[in-house]
Amino acid sequence: MIRVEEEKAQEGSVINVDMNGSVVVPGDIFDSIKGRDITITFDMGDGIIWSVDGKSITRDASPDRAGDIDFSVKTGVNSVPADIVNNVTGENYSIQISLSYEGEFGFTAVLSIGLGKENAGYTASLYYYNESTGELEFICADEVSTDGTVSLAFTHASDYVIVLDDDGQEEESGSAEPAQPENTNQAAGNGTARGNGGIPGSPDTGRTGGIWWIIVVLLLAVAMGAGVFAAVKKKGKEENSRQ
Repeated sequence: MIRVEEEKAQEGSVINVDMNGSVVVPGDIFDSIKGRDITITFDMGDGIIWSVDGKSITRDASPDRAGDIDFSVKTGVNSVPADIVNNVTGENYSIQISLSYEGEFGFTAVLSIGLGKENAGYTASLYYYNESTGELEFICADEVSTDGTVSLAFTHASDYVIVLDDDGQEEESGSAEPAQPENTNQAAGNGTARGNGGIPGSPDTGRTGGIWWIIVVLLLAVAMGAGVFAAVKKKGKEENSRQ
């Protein structure tokens, strides 16, 4: 079961969700925090965490739940042709990632991913692979922190390349080049190693239902304030007066 670590969903709060092997988030979760100063983080396992700020959500509500988001991430893939990658990376180390969801998210999702403590201080640049033009387009960059993680912003799902640049670190640290992170052939969300195209081996991957989302929805309801309770109470009084 997914564990909700934050019990108060008031303005300015953060709700931490342990996905516990699941990869799909129901669309109504995002609709519930749209426009609000509430952040939800989704711990996918394997050192990968997604973070969504309610203020960044622009998508319309999805009453039919068609807006569910698959947050699984495949790493160590080779979706982008090597010659295109080399045109951008040169001799710098790079890693390709592929997001399972297709198209626009309807919000900004920040991905925290581990690239190895040995690469702390290097600059990680995110490039989007535009298949129509056959080119890599720069999206954003972040410095690898002391714990080996970077935070990169995504607005839509596709194939991407993360390039590690020494950015002057070679002279300062004496490191010859960025080191290859460990476990780059795994996909976040179920902790299962993937190979031969990244096919998961867990039959539970992708499940969306469960009591855990009911808990999340209840917590988000708290964020709406006493106005919701007052409206329900008023409705009850009106019904009683008509009896």
